[in-house]
Amino acid sequence: EASRLEAALAAAEWDSIDLGELVMGCAEGYRDLYAGRRLETFVPEMDLPQECAPDLLAQALDKLVDNAMSLSGEDDQVTLLVESHEDHLDLVVRNTGSRLPDELQERLFDSLVSLRKKRGDGPHLGLGLYIVRLVAAAHGGKVTARNLPEGEGVEFRIHLPRHPG
Repeated sequence: EASRLEAALAAAEWDSIDLGELVMGCAEGYRDLYAGRRLETFVPEMDLPQECAPDLLAQALDKLVDNAMSLSGEDDQVTLLVESHEDHLDLVVRNTGSRLPDELQERLFDSLVSLRKKRGDGPHLGLGLYIVRLVAAAHGGKVTARNLPEGEGVEFRIHLPRHPG
């Protein structure tokens, strides 16, 4: 699985896109996929040009949103947002209703680490957050995770240096 992922990263097609449009398009798909769940999206009303591998960024967002949905409950909210800064863009996924365990915070983005309890018959490989880390690195960025203050939930942030197309 890891070898296939590395091959996909190497073969990814890069393009100049509007990052806000990518996030809004992904959010529409998530609303269909997670019907009945609370999903908020906040994207600045401005052009957000970025030279990137859009399919890889969409895959990374998919992993983070799936993670947020699976680790929170029906009454919790998942928020997807883009923050524009002078020299970088942040893709942020927040969810209420869960916390990161202290013992996993240092290893969270390593291969084969999972936050999920075993469900069903199939194994959970714990590659989702590792994939997010690799996608961020392929774009010259990084990913971080933190517990929000006062038990408000969890935030995952993909930090991307600006590369306008």
